[in-house]
Amino acid sequence: MRALARVIFCLWLFYQVQYSETNLIYKWVNLECNVNPKRVENVSCRIKAINWNKAVAIMDCDLKQPLYKIISHVQVFKRDYSNKYQPFLINFEHNFCDVIAKRNFNVYGVIALKLLKRFSNVNHSCPLEGHMQAFDLSLDPKLLPRWPLGVYKISIRLKDQMDATQAIEHVGDINAYFQSMEVVNMTRRNQKPKRT
Repeated sequence: MRALARVIFCLWLFYQVQYSETNLIYKWVNLECNVNPKRVENVSCRIKAINWNKAVAIMDCDLKQPLYKIISHVQVFKRDYSNKYQPFLINFEHNFCDVIAKRNFNVYGVIALKLLKRFSNVNHSCPLEGHMQAFDLSLDPKLLPRWPLGVYKISIRLKDQMDATQAIEHVGDINAYFQSMEVVNMTRRNQKPKRT
């Protein structure tokens, strides 16, 4: 009987640890954009701190030529104890125009599409042209899977191919750094009244 009670307690404890609602958030730390000047101009990438728990990304650029077939290579790295970034679980390449047109349902592509539709002007199918912007882009913990606490780097390499006869051309790289962390409590402690 005691063994059964211990097993039930251990299962309950495991459930609480795995599936309980914790205050896990994802906060931007840094953002770097490197582009091909033949394809993109007037690039601006920056992070705006809102409070201890939230920072938003702001990105702007002007495309000199339309993007017909956007091939994105996404890789995630996790910072280890020696401050080096090691590969972490995600490394894939896909045609982002297929995700926008709903011909490809790659899980990470769909998450990126939801974020872009919510925070940017990428709301139509390819080709993409003109002024592109992402404003107040934040990582929603409801969209992303639970990641262990730590600092991560998302490396996105964008390439374009106008048609099947032309070579694939490099458009740019985006390196986004974010931190998976618990919510910082911002309430002030009750101060003791001063003695007179």
